[in-house]
Amino acid sequence: MVGAGCSITGGKWLSYYDGQRVTLASALDIEHMVPLAEAWDSGASGWSAAQREAYANDQGAATSLVAVTARTNRSKADQDPAEWLPPASDRYCRYIGEWIGTKLRWGGGEFCLVAVATPNGKTRMGYSRSFDWGTEGFRLGGSINIGSLRSNADDIGQLAGMGHDAGGSLKIGPGVYGDHETATGTTNSKGQQVSTIEAGSGWGIGADLYNGFNRTWSDWL
Repeated sequence: MVGAGCSITGGKWLSYYDGQRVTLASALDIEHMVPLAEAWDSGASGWSAAQREAYANDQGAATSLVAVTARTNRSKADQDPAEWLPPASDRYCRYIGEWIGTKLRWGGGEFCLVAVATPNGKTRMGYSRSFDWGTEGFRLGGSINIGSLRSNADDIGQLAGMGHDAGGSLKIGPGVYGDHETATGTTNSKGQQVSTIEAGSGWGIGADLYNGFNRTWSDWL
């Protein structure tokens, strides 16, 4: 803690993005785990001014604002994990976990790996992230999930945009969940409506049964 009118003159810090040990505070940037521009593009544009201010100054979790070397902060810019990962490869799991954790804390919806069957008969991996609203049904409690998707899309881009979302889960401690999403007005090369089926497991206490709409972003890994 630094008092008013004071400044840090020395110390030791570890920039976990690149594993560098730093002794000059001026060599560090305090960066948002989920950058402000990325948060805006994936849902924060609909927040109130007070919510956006609270997010920009979030000190509710140690992982929301991170001290890292200035060069890694500049390298990351506003990119998400599909576009940028820390230079230190042994930090990938921690980084992705903290990214997803931040999204969940701020109503970040779902982040899933997607297996897409392309027209040439091969399966290619991508990712999707989606946010729900206008949902009808009930929600009780909360949980953390890890899931995967299988889709009939020809291209990962077909999953992006407006869609319909329906599914449910039941957990008392460990449990399972399922989800089915359709991309509004989008068909694959066989003339089928593009959809995804998600299944996974998690830990929590809660129940969901929902039927509503979502907005999805997607890209190849």
